[in-house]
Amino acid sequence: MPDLLLIRHGETDWNSQARLQGTTDVPLNEEGRRQASALAEHLAGWTLAGVWSSQLSRARETAEAVAGPHGLAVSCHRDLREIEMGQWEGLTIPEVRRRWGEHFDKWRSDPVNSPPAPGGEGFVAFQDRCMAVLAEIAGGNSDGQQVAVICHGGFIRAVMMRILETMPADQDVDLWFDNCSITRLRWQADNDVYIGEMNDNGHLKTFGGGCTMLVDLNVKEFCARIADGKPTPGGGTAAAVAGAMGAGLVSMFCNVTAGRKKYASVKEDMEEAAGHAVRWQQKLLELADLDSQAFEKVLEANRMPKETDEEKKVRKQAIDAASLEATRVPLQTGAACVAVIEMVPALAARGNPNALSDLKVGLELLWTAFQGAMANVEINLPWLPEEDGAEIKDELLHLTMQAQKAAEQGREQINANL
Repeated sequence: MPDLLLIRHGETDWNSQARLQGTTDVPLNEEGRRQASALAEHLAGWTLAGVWSSQLSRARETAEAVAGPHGLAVSCHRDLREIEMGQWEGLTIPEVRRRWGEHFDKWRSDPVNSPPAPGGEGFVAFQDRCMAVLAEIAGGNSDGQQVAVICHGGFIRAVMMRILETMPADQDVDLWFDNCSITRLRWQADNDVYIGEMNDNGHLKTFGGGCTMLVDLNVKEFCARIADGKPTPGGGTAAAVAGAMGAGLVSMFCNVTAGRKKYASVKEDMEEAAGHAVRWQQKLLELADLDSQAFEKVLEANRMPKETDEEKKVRKQAIDAASLEATRVPLQTGAACVAVIEMVPALAARGNPNALSDLKVGLELLWTAFQGAMANVEINLPWLPEEDGAEIKDELLHLTMQAQKAAEQGREQINANL
C-alpha cells in the first residue's frame, strides 16, 4: 500500500489572527503562498503518484503548487475538508470562550466525549470520515507509491488521535501540525497504519530572503545577533529561546528519572512527559523565529508611503494587521511556557530528587520566558484596535493567573523534595 503524505495547507490571515476557520473558505495569505512554494520546491524531487486536496481554497492552492512540478492534476474530495465548527467559525478563542466558556474548554480538552460546536460536526463522526477518505485514497494506489494529501490541521490531528487510539486531555500538546508540514503515513492492506515523520517542516527553515533561521545558528552566532543593535532578534525571540531551554531541562529531568531502575513504576509516565516537553520545545523554537519575522512585518508596514489619504488608509491597515500578529506570537510563546510549567509540580513530586536542581532551572527559565513574552504582548497593546486589544488583555490575564499558580506549586514541590 502507498505512503500518504498528509500536508497541512499554507497560512491564511485567519491562522495568523488565531481565528477558528473550520469549513469557512479562507484563502492563503502571502506568507502561506511562500510556504506553499517552499513545500513545492522540496517535493519537486520526490516521485508522487497523485495529489489530493480538500475543496477549500487554502488547501487547493497549496495542492496546485505541489502538483505543478510533477505535471499532475489535483484531485479534490469533499471529505478532506476541515471539521465543521458551526457558530465558532471566524471567532478567536477569547471570543468563543466569552460566549461558550465551559462548553468550549471541554471540547478543546476532550473533543471525543464533548458535544460539538453549536451547528458543528461531532468529533467522532469527523474522525470516521477522515479515516474513510484516506482509506479510499490509499486503496486506489499501489505499494510503494507516494501520494500527497493536502488537508487541514484539525483533519491530521483527528487522524493521528484515531491511529494512536488515545484521546488525551492535552491533545494539542501532542499533536500540533504546522502550516505546510508533512506527516507520513504508510497505509497497510488491512487499514493498519505505520506512522513515519510527523510535522516535518524542515523545508520551511528559511526566512527573510532565504537566510538561515535564527534557531539554526550556533550559540555564539545567536548571542552575537541578539547583541548587534538591530531591531530583530529582540526580546520576544530571546524569551522563546529561554522557554525552549526550560522545556529541554524538563525533558532531561524526566529522562534522568526514567533511566533509573529505582523509578520503574513511573518510567512510562516520565517518558510520556519527556515527549510532551520536547514537542513544546520544538514549538518554542519555531516561535523564536516567528517573533522576529512578525516584528519585521511591523517595520515594513511603518515604512509604507503615507502621502495621500488612500496611502495612509492602506498603511494603517497594514500596521494594524502586523501589530496584531506581533502581539499574537508572544502570546503563543507565553501559552507554550504555561503548558510546560503546569507539568512541573507533578514531575517534581515523583521524579529523581538528584535532578531537581535541573528541574528548578528549567522552571525558572520558563517563568522568565513567560514574563518576557507577556512584556512583548503588553507593549504592543496600545497599537491594536480596541476590540482586538480587549480580547488579548483577557487572554493575557487568564494565562498570567495560570502561570503564577503553576509556578508557585512547582517551586513548593521542588523545595519540599530537595
